[in-house]
Amino acid sequence: MSKLQLLNVFVTERLSAAAVEIFGAVEKTVAEYREEIFRSAEENERLRREMDMIIKSEIQLYRTDFQQLTPSVPPEQQNCEQEWSPSLGQEDPEPTQIKEEQ
Repeated sequence: MSKLQLLNVFVTERLSAAAVEIFGAVEKTVAEYREEIFRSAEENERLRREMDMIIKSEIQLYRTDFQQLTPSVPPEQQNCEQEWSPSLGQEDPEPTQIKEEQ
């Protein structure tokens, strides 16, 4: 074989070895990223479940607090309209102003 052919074989072998090494590194990196994505998805799901539990418990606490703070109105008074009375702290409505034309 001539020196040119030997050089060609050497370069081809080195390029092939480099390509195999690069491909292996890419495969390893992709596998690591897939594992990280899987772990992140699991962590996201765990956090989502925790958040749902916290929100549900806060809603439950809010409902309990609201029920304790809301005065119970007897059924016979539930649909009654309240009339105006000065004793209820309501102000007198101002009289209607009528403009007279000459």
